[in-house]
Formats: sequence, structure tokens, C-alpha cells
Amino acid sequence: MSAEARRQPDPFERFASELEKARWEHDFLAEYVDQLSKQKHEDDVFQRLALDGPQASGSSSPARILSESYAATNAEQKAALRRLWHDTIRREAYDHDDLRARLSWRYLI
Repeated sequence: MSAEARRQPDPFERFASELEKARWEHDFLAEYVDQLSKQKHEDDVFQRLALDGPQASGSSSPARILSESYAATNAEQKAALRRLWHDTIRREAYDHDDLRARLSWRYLI
């Protein structure tokens, strides 16, 4: 294995790292909360907003990196990555009073 290949994080680590670096705009967070309030299944919300969204265009966009990393993981890791993504987005949404109020009823917080 080349030195460069050893330095590359595995897809799970790459996804988690990219997710940690990402910045989420209020409009995106509001769309997330809206999707959940419509009783959308969390896996569908993940697919639509994390992997298929308009921000996925461009070869180096965070969504493209998330999508590529997600595709390279096994089923167990995919479930863990979906949970990580939802947890991250929820935490970000809780920083906004209007979104926190809308999320609180769903998660009984």
C-alpha cells in the first residue's frame, strides 16, 4: 500500500470529518425541520437533503464528498453515518429558537 493511500481516511472517517467541518445555513436547517414535521421517514430526509440536494453539484462540494464517502461504506456504517448526520443537523437546528421549538415536540425535549 502506498504512503498516500495510508494517509487517506477511510470513507467513514472522511464522512464524519466533512460533516464536522460543514456549516449549515438557516434555510437548510429549516427545510430539514419542515421535512421531519411532515412525518417524512428519516432515511428519506437524509437521502434527499444530504446526498441528493442541489448543494451536491461540484466535484469538491461537501455534499459530493459526503455522498461518495457514504457510498463507499457497508450497511452497518451507513446506518451509523445517517444517525451521525441527523444528530449533527438537529444540534445545529437547536441553535435557532424558531427551529428548536418546531423540533422539540417531535423529540419530546
